Amino acid sequence: MPLVPKPKLEAAGWTVGPTHAGTPPPEWPATFGVPTGTFDEGYDPGAVGFRVRQLRVFLDGNPGTDFTFEIVTPTGLNLGVVTLAKKGWSPYVVLPAAAGGDLTGIWTIVVDRAVGSSTAAPGLFPQLPGQGNAVNEPYVSPYGDRFEGILGVEFDGEEIPPAQCWDDVAVQAPAPVPCAPPGGTAPITCTASVAPAAPPYPRGYEWRVTSGGAVVVPWTAGSAMFAANLGAGSYLIAARVRQPDCPQGDLFGAVAVVVPDCDPPCGVRVTGPPSIPCVGGSPTPSQRFDAVTTPPSTSMLTWEVRDTVTGGVLTSTTSSNAFLYAFPQPGIFTVTASLATPGCPNPTAADSVVVRVPSCTCPLVPGDVTVSPVSACEWQLSVAVTPPGMPMAVSYHWTFGDGSSETTSTPSVNHTYASDGTFPVSVTVRATGCADAVAQGAVTVNGCVPGGAPMPASSCTVTTGTGTGTIAVTFDQPVSPASATDPANYSVVVAGGTPVTPTPGSVTYDPSTRTATISGLTVNPGDGVSVRVSAVMGANGVAMPAPVTSTCSAPGPGPGPGGSSGPVSLCTALLVTAMVLLLIGSIVTVIGVCTNVPWVIVVGAVVGGLGAVLFALWAFLCARFTPCSAMTFVHCVLFWIVTVIGPIVTIIAGLVGGLPCGVAAAAAWGGWGTIYAVLGKVMRGVGCTPTC
Repeated sequence: MPLVPKPKLEAAGWTVGPTHAGTPPPEWPATFGVPTGTFDEGYDPGAVGFRVRQLRVFLDGNPGTDFTFEIVTPTGLNLGVVTLAKKGWSPYVVLPAAAGGDLTGIWTIVVDRAVGSSTAAPGLFPQLPGQGNAVNEPYVSPYGDRFEGILGVEFDGEEIPPAQCWDDVAVQAPAPVPCAPPGGTAPITCTASVAPAAPPYPRGYEWRVTSGGAVVVPWTAGSAMFAANLGAGSYLIAARVRQPDCPQGDLFGAVAVVVPDCDPPCGVRVTGPPSIPCVGGSPTPSQRFDAVTTPPSTSMLTWEVRDTVTGGVLTSTTSSNAFLYAFPQPGIFTVTASLATPGCPNPTAADSVVVRVPSCTCPLVPGDVTVSPVSACEWQLSVAVTPPGMPMAVSYHWTFGDGSSETTSTPSVNHTYASDGTFPVSVTVRATGCADAVAQGAVTVNGCVPGGAPMPASSCTVTTGTGTGTIAVTFDQPVSPASATDPANYSVVVAGGTPVTPTPGSVTYDPSTRTATISGLTVNPGDGVSVRVSAVMGANGVAMPAPVTSTCSAPGPGPGPGGSSGPVSLCTALLVTAMVLLLIGSIVTVIGVCTNVPWVIVVGAVVGGLGAVLFALWAFLCARFTPCSAMTFVHCVLFWIVTVIGPIVTIIAGLVGGLPCGVAAAAAWGGWGTIYAVLGKVMRGVGCTPTC
């Protein structure tokens, strides 16, 4: 099928059927589903080409079932198989974008016969008049059957008119380029012009702005004038004119634009008094507001006072940089100063401050609701209120965001939430004869999930008696009394001894304090205690996921806080004596090795050995009677020796005294590290926590 201008179609004789001797051919019958006046003809000879958007084919009989039809463009692009289910026009075949622009030329209809068809050989079948062929044309069929051929093709698209082409496009920047204020932008306008400068002009331009290789404004369709708000910096502003049908192709032009920074910026800053007196029967004393302009200016400013709640303007006047105003009533107001700024990017500079004027007779809420956690679930809400100047009843109606509310006579309230989440809260302050004052806020609850497991406190409490003691463990939420009093859920270690399970009936539980108390155990003053709690069931039916250990110390002499006489002072003296002897022995031994004096080495070894024996006796006999504070002090001194003094002495000994001296110092350093580790283990065994 040819797609060519009309004269070429007629010159080729395409429109002349077997019995039709002239042109143009008769029009297609209206019964064929085409508009009246439809002929077989080409496009307007004044066009330079034809763009095809879609096409369809026509059959005047139902096609056979063993043939397929394919359409191939003049450029060789195969559009795929066309479905011809019945006579008449097929569905439109839409051309893809890859098909290109002008598709003038010969289009090919490929008819493929299936294996086993009744038609034996190809052949062009000339259909005679009277059999549905109103235009006396041959069917496009290679198999001689009108049911297997195409009677017509309709191309839907647009004629390509002769193109107006340009050679160049130029971009002009504004002169001068306006400056941009700090943190702001400046309006930049550029224009584009084409050459030769003769009508008709391009119908559209595309613009792009880049800075340092980064795209600030992507390609955007527009006119010959382009405007953008750009901050201070260097830019490349480019214009593009599309002309795909011209030999010159698309045109590009660009101009570099540098937007300077306005120095100083054009602006105004307003400040007001830190506090405003209350309003009673008369307005407040005049309050001063100041405006500072940048750059400094003596120009008059426009001052405006507006009620922030109602939006009403109380005053608008022209004044200097200082403005005085007496507020006639309590409320919240916005004071604004504005200044005309010709030559700046913004024609007007303005700034505002918000002023809260309290009432001398009614309470005023100057801020939002303040929230603070009491526990994971319990929160305290409070609000700052300017009290009324005369005696009157003030109430506070609280809403907690979880569907509950409460009214109090004080500006604070505690509320317990039952789940995690963020809850909007508010308080309405009411007083007789006064308008309601409202403050709002939000509470974010985290860690109060319904159904959470109970957790015992990390520290317990010990009360000692004559040879016995009671141990109290507090839970963070209510627990099941039956579970809390089950002795099997507790394992107690006193003074580093063997874990003991409380006897039946020795554990009690107080729901008001969520505290379990274990009695009947042998606990002496100063004993360290640890309680391993497991499997306790919460009141919500959820059990502890894993055991938790609480530690504490019995009051009195020993590891806990107590006196300084009796076995306590003797055990502390024994520990200190052992440490001193160990220190002296190690120093003397190192000196003996460094000076190569054998008897000095022997003396050091004897003194150090005596210190080691005393330290072992203390660990087995006196550790439980030594105050935690004394052991902590000695442990921290050892930490300082091991981490600071030991390395320094070892390095100096090796450099000054040679290899034997350095080895002796290193051995002493390692020994002190061992003593430090052993002392820490002993402390943990008697319930003292090392801190160094």
